[in-house]
Amino acid sequence: MDERALARAAAAIRDCDALLICTGAGMGVDSGLGTFRGRNAGVWAPLKAMQMDFSEMSCPDWFESDARLAWAFWHFRHQAYTKGKPHAGYDLLAKWGARSPHSVFSVTSNIDGHWPRTRGIGEEKTFECHGALTHLQRVDEDSGRVWPTEDAEIAA
Repeated sequence: MDERALARAAAAIRDCDALLICTGAGMGVDSGLGTFRGRNAGVWAPLKAMQMDFSEMSCPDWFESDARLAWAFWHFRHQAYTKGKPHAGYDLLAKWGARSPHSVFSVTSNIDGHWPRTRGIGEEKTFECHGALTHLQRVDEDSGRVWPTEDAEIAA
């Protein structure tokens, strides 16, 4: 990127009325989290032995066909995501957005719960379009009830 393009990008962020941050799996890589697929796909040791792909194991159907395996996999992910800390980029973007007259908002496809844990963003300025591992919801009922996991409450 040339210097002029960088200066224009910096001016656009500095002079914006509001900052909308849209992130996907790549945002979590610098926090030590794997992506859903591709070069940085999440790592769970048993997957290699089972010759399975991370995205294949992420399917909720496993709770019906092999609940023990599903719970082991999701427990691993829950611990990695709730124990991991958002990297400095989250705070930097929140700081930039806080300077805007109409603040900042995050839309993310990540399920790691890192945006709600970022100072200046929080749950009220985050939309997690795929939900998050910090909350549970039954799939066998239509109540819509959602509740936080214990570790999520501690991490928040």
